[in-house]
Amino acid sequence: MILVWVMLDSGVSASLDILSTWFWVTGISAAVGSIVCLAHPFSILAAFLSAPLTTLHPLLASGWFAGLVEAMIRRPRVSDLESITDDISKFSGLWRNRLARILLIMAATNLTGTIGALWGIKVIAAMIN
Repeated sequence: MILVWVMLDSGVSASLDILSTWFWVTGISAAVGSIVCLAHPFSILAAFLSAPLTTLHPLLASGWFAGLVEAMIRRPRVSDLESITDDISKFSGLWRNRLARILLIMAATNLTGTIGALWGIKVIAAMIN
């Protein structure tokens, strides 16, 4: 709501600058979380494209979209579910187990997307002043 008010008060040019800044800051930060977890390029793209919208909606998260794409591309096997308790106890198991990797991608993307939203608020506040 505050973002809409600021955009209406600032004018068209400043509003486009604010939207562009929000898109790039949140998108890049969410994509970094997926990249750190070695996600598939389509999962990274899903994180990048969904982050600007999902950071504004409290019931959505960019990690969910990145995790969904990752799960569709690298489908978890039954053996992944059966061995998840053993695999999460070792660092290498997080990368080997497809289910654990999907959960890791979701968590990292959500975390970095939230950090990006906070960073974006700071950058936009500096633009307004």
